[in-house]
Amino acid sequence: MNEESTIQVAEMRFLYDTYEVDGTYQEYILDLTKKLKIRRHQDMENELLNQFIELSPIKKSGFRSEFKFFNTHLPDLIDKVGQHDWQIFLNRNRIRRAKDLTFKVSHQMDWLDLKIDMKIGDVTVGWPDILKALKNQSNLITLADGTTAFMPSDIMKKLKPYFEVGQLTESGIKLNRIQSLFLKSYIENDFVIPSDSKMESLIKDLGELKPVKIGAQFKGELRDYQKKGVSWMHILSENTLGGILADDMGLGKTIQMLAVFSIFQQAKDKLSGPSLIVAPKSLVFNWRNEFEKFTPKIKVLTYFGNDRKEQLKDAKKFDVLLTTYHTLRNDIEQLKEIPFFFFVLDEAQNIKNPRSQLTLSTKLIKSEKKFALTGTPIENSIGDLVSILSVVNPGLITESLGQKMLKLSEPEDLKRFSKALSPFILRRTKEQVLKDLPSKTEQVLYCELSEDERAKYNEIKNYYWQKLNSKIKDNGIKNTKIEILGALLRLRQISCHMGLVDKTKLGEPSAKFDLLIDQIQTLINEGHKALIFSSFTSLLKILSQQLREKNIHFEYLDGQTKDRAERVQNFQTNEQISLFLLSLKAGGVGLNLTSADYVFIIDPWWNPAAESQAIDRCYRIGQTKSVFAYKLIAKNTVEEKILKLQERKKILAENIISSDANILKELSLDDLSDLFS
Repeated sequence: MNEESTIQVAEMRFLYDTYEVDGTYQEYILDLTKKLKIRRHQDMENELLNQFIELSPIKKSGFRSEFKFFNTHLPDLIDKVGQHDWQIFLNRNRIRRAKDLTFKVSHQMDWLDLKIDMKIGDVTVGWPDILKALKNQSNLITLADGTTAFMPSDIMKKLKPYFEVGQLTESGIKLNRIQSLFLKSYIENDFVIPSDSKMESLIKDLGELKPVKIGAQFKGELRDYQKKGVSWMHILSENTLGGILADDMGLGKTIQMLAVFSIFQQAKDKLSGPSLIVAPKSLVFNWRNEFEKFTPKIKVLTYFGNDRKEQLKDAKKFDVLLTTYHTLRNDIEQLKEIPFFFFVLDEAQNIKNPRSQLTLSTKLIKSEKKFALTGTPIENSIGDLVSILSVVNPGLITESLGQKMLKLSEPEDLKRFSKALSPFILRRTKEQVLKDLPSKTEQVLYCELSEDERAKYNEIKNYYWQKLNSKIKDNGIKNTKIEILGALLRLRQISCHMGLVDKTKLGEPSAKFDLLIDQIQTLINEGHKALIFSSFTSLLKILSQQLREKNIHFEYLDGQTKDRAERVQNFQTNEQISLFLLSLKAGGVGLNLTSADYVFIIDPWWNPAAESQAIDRCYRIGQTKSVFAYKLIAKNTVEEKILKLQERKKILAENIISSDANILKELSLDDLSDLFS
């Protein structure tokens, strides 16, 4: 093979005794000096030449026995040629294929050292040479005798997981205990590290999840699946490992965490300091109430507000500090100096961005045991999960492994990663564990826009599509993201009420409101209660005015609501209040509203997980009635078309852990054209 600038030439040559010839066919090889005449085997040469040409990456040949290819094809080409057991030369140097790897494992306290050599015939290639090739992203290694070693794909495949997960050093690969546990599940039969007794015991315990004694200080009753959740967290805690409890909304993640707190609280000699719980501000009162209800002896300091700095001086007098994500980020300089025992992140999707100041702050907290609670560990992409895992299990996800996870697409790869991550993620759905929960029915209710609404919708749609079409073609979807979102937002708003885009239309009727009010008046008459969600607080305000005009009593909650607990309590206990209007962002998580058995989502969009969380405000433990959830969709609008996109755009996340995936990143020009058609 002769190397050129960016293109190389592969040529097949044939060896007869000591005579080398190219693919130009002549019946005999003649050596007049030695008076030799050697017949060439035309049929065999033709067969080999056909096999050779089939290897061409671009399927174009020039001279009969050669083809050209790009440099990037070289490793794959050598790999394929080597499988034919032909001799390979690169720039006249013989290439020799490696046959096997030799692993030597040294067990240390909390980590392992892997010493790796490679055999090429009788020649041993040491790790420094292998490491140099890996760092250069090359399959080729120059040997001391001038020949070149080639690491074929089967050897690279065997080696790759170890250097993706572990830390490359000059003497080998270093793996910590948690990385070894991950690899054991990930590569299974190819796993070369002999397990020590501690790891075998951990794997056995995680497989069995036997109930653990909780003790009398805990005042609640746990279901069987909750007992297993407590056991799982207890096992990880005892082995100084962290995890993500990713149960469906309403399955009692908080109560499971409190039970674990209770276990360790009763063995106070094990506690190294107070524990820290971080939650959205809207959920702090829920946590406080749950502590008082289930673990009243645990002393809790609610740490946020203007006078919080003075409170921190007394932190060691409390068993738990309960704070908000906002406070954690602002007070990280003080909080990072406190050695905590447990560090718990509730609604942990708040740290899905690995580069945010908030996520970086969570990594500065010192704690023996770390857990994340979230029903949606994947909101936008697998990167969300990687970010959360990097906090609760530092050292598991290296940059290389994280990059690989972000590129996962094949079902088999997703399945392997899911299994490998299973020791660190516990996920149960309602369908799996709550066979006795009342049924939940979800249905789409369609409405037709009025003539005025349709005219306004078409006007806005045509205006934005003409504006966007040329920009997308010139700059691409990715670089037109803000404009696309703005256009879709306007179409969503006009699908709900013209007053959202034209203030002079605030008093006008709305097809959606007509449908909604008809429905809620019927259910009120039948004695039911309902939750009404929208992502637009301005839409809820318009609806509020119309409900007042009809003398329909309701409660209201959005991001500006201060007395959330009182609003929730009034709705739950006041028989005169039949409706609860909630913004999707402020009311979609953390609230227990089981007095309702109907849910209406006025403006469903492309995040099914957010909608499921909203529905789960009433479909959770404590519900005794069947739940009916309705999505209101305006016919022949982007709302209707987005329903068709939802299912085929969320497959990636479901392969790792049931949730939804971000759709905008995956929209094609055809998708957008359909939305605006």
